[in-house]
Amino acid sequence: WLVHQSGSSLKLGNDGTIHINGPVSITGTLTVTGDVRAGGDVADAHGAVSALRTHYNAHVHTDTHGDVTNSPAPQD
Repeated sequence: WLVHQSGSSLKLGNDGTIHINGPVSITGTLTVTGDVRAGGDVADAHGAVSALRTHYNAHVHTDTHGDVTNSPAPQD
């Protein structure tokens, strides 16, 4: 364990995992091979993914007869 007086900590597990408790700042490119999972929201310079999902779930199209289609099935 490496523990800072603020309470932030870094632990290298015997199984090869790295546990970080506290804010993390990365300058440069982060490349991930595998899944990325978040317990909170994910955002970039244009906004949160949840806002994109909300917009997508509400969108409709006009068919070739000028009728409006149903909204798509909500995406989780």
